[in-house]
Amino acid sequence: RWMTADDIALLYSAKDAKYLRGKGESAFPYGYDSIDNFRDRFAGEHAYLGSMYGFEGFENENNVVRSIRVIERQYRKLDRFAHFVYPKTGESRPVPEAWDEDRVKFVAKTFGLQIIQKLARRIRWTVSADNVVLHDDWSPYKHFTIIPYFPYFRRGKTIGLVENLIDPQELLNKSESQNLHIINTSANSGWKVKSGSLTNMSIEELEERGAETGLVMEISGDPDKDAIKITPNSVPTGHDRLAYKAEEHIKGISGVPDSAQGMDRADVAAKAIQQKKISSKTNLVKPLDSLVRTDYLIGRNVLDLVQEFMSEEQVLTITKDSITGETEDFTINQMSPTGEVLNDLTVGEFGLVVSSQPQRETLEDNEFDQLVAMRKDIGIKIPDHVIINASRLRNKNEVIKSMEGDKNSPEGKKKAELDARMAEATVSKEEGEAASKHADASLRTAKANLTAEETKTESDGAGAETPGTPGLDVEDAARKHDREDEVAAAKIRAIDEKSNLERDKTAEELRLKADEQAQRLAQERVARMTQPEPETPK
Repeated sequence: RWMTADDIALLYSAKDAKYLRGKGESAFPYGYDSIDNFRDRFAGEHAYLGSMYGFEGFENENNVVRSIRVIERQYRKLDRFAHFVYPKTGESRPVPEAWDEDRVKFVAKTFGLQIIQKLARRIRWTVSADNVVLHDDWSPYKHFTIIPYFPYFRRGKTIGLVENLIDPQELLNKSESQNLHIINTSANSGWKVKSGSLTNMSIEELEERGAETGLVMEISGDPDKDAIKITPNSVPTGHDRLAYKAEEHIKGISGVPDSAQGMDRADVAAKAIQQKKISSKTNLVKPLDSLVRTDYLIGRNVLDLVQEFMSEEQVLTITKDSITGETEDFTINQMSPTGEVLNDLTVGEFGLVVSSQPQRETLEDNEFDQLVAMRKDIGIKIPDHVIINASRLRNKNEVIKSMEGDKNSPEGKKKAELDARMAEATVSKEEGEAASKHADASLRTAKANLTAEETKTESDGAGAETPGTPGLDVEDAARKHDREDEVAAAKIRAIDEKSNLERDKTAEELRLKADEQAQRLAQERVARMTQPEPETPK
C-alpha cells in the first residue's frame, strides 16, 4: 500500500521516515516502483500534463516524495518457545509473551501445569519500504490478518468469477465495433457519374460533399442514368451471429442465464420461471461454498481476537426479540466481590459453524407465501402474529403489540370467550347431528324388526293354528303389544331429539351471528390502528 512519510513516522519510525523522505534527492539508486513523486490531484502547474503524459519536470520541480510503497509480508516460520503442558492429557498452549516470569510460574503452580520449550510454527510479520525494513517481529495473532476469498481454488491455482468472462466480453466489443464501422462506411458508398454530366460541381467536390443532406446535383443528361448512387454492401449475417454467440457465451460461463434474471419468453408461466431461477443457483454452488469458507475464517479470527484481547469488563446490549425490539444488557468479564470473573470470554473452547441463507427480502417473501398457503390451502391453524411477523410491513412490531394488548383488554377477553363458545357450539352441533342420525337409525331398525315379527307371526298362525290352543293367541297378542310400545317410545324419543336439535341449532345460529359481528368489529378496529395517519399540510 502507499503511505506518506508522515504516516510511516507515526506508525513505525521517524528516523526511517526521514531517510525515505530524502530518498529522491539521494545519488544512490532505489526501486523504480517504490517512490512516487507524482500523484493525481486537482491543482498544480501542468497537473494534467504531468499525470497523463509524463512531463515530470513541470510537475515536481522540488523533487518532493509524495508516497512510498509499503509492503507487508506475513509467513510461517519454525521457532522454539515456551508452552504450558497439562500432564494428564498432554494438551499444550503457548505462553503469552506479555507475561512476566512470576506470572507464568504462578499460573503453572496453581493449575498443575508444566513449562517446556517446544518447536512450533509461528507467524512472522515483516514490513519494508524500498530497501528499509520498518518492522520485523513475531505476529501477536494466531492466524494471518489477511483473509482471502477465491471463488475457485484448485491445485494451488485461483480463478475469479470474472476472469473467464474477459475474452467473451472482448469478442462482443469487437463484434459491435465492426458492426458500427460497417454502418458508418456504408453511409457514403460513392457515386457512378458519366463523364462531363456534372454541371454545378466538379468530381472532387462531389467526392467531398457526396454524403451531405440536401445535396443538389445538376446533370446535363438523364439524371437516372448519368448519376447513380452506389448501393452499399449490407452487414454480413455472420457479424450479428457472432455478437449473439458472444452474449450467449457470457451467460453460459457466468452461470446467469435469462431465466436466472427472471427474464424469459412471454409464454412461460411464472412458476416455471421461479423454478428455473432456483435451478440456476446450482451453477454458483462452488463460489458460494468458498464464500462460506471465507466467512468461517473471519469468524475464527474474530473468536481468537475476542478470547485473546477482549479481557476488560464491558457491557453489551443484546437484542432478545428483533420483532418487538426488546433488548437486554449483558456484562462480560465482570469481577465479583469474591474475586471471581463472571462471564469470562477468555476461558473455554468454542466451535464455529457458518450457515448461509437467501437474501433477506427474498427469504421473507417466500416464508410469508408459504405461511399463507399452509393456512389457506392446507388448513393449518397458524397464529396471526406469526404471519404478520413474516410480512414486510414497516410497522409490524406495532401491529403485534396492538394485537397482544387487545387480548388483555375487555374486548379481547370477550372475543376470546366468544371464540371458545363458538368452538363449543360447533362441537355440540356435530354431536347433535350424530345423535339425530343414530336415533333415526334406531327407529328404522325397530320398524324393520316389528315388520319382520308381524310377518313371522302371521305365517306361523296361518300354518299352525288349531282349535283348543287359546294360550298361543294370548302370547302373540302380548308380544305384539310390547313391540308396539317400543316403536311408540322410539318415535317419541326421535321427536324429542329432533325438537331439541332444532332448538339448539336455532340458538347456535344466533350465537354465531353475534360472534361474527363481534369479530368483524374487532377486525375493523385493528385495521383502523394499522392505517397510517394522514400527513398534515404544511
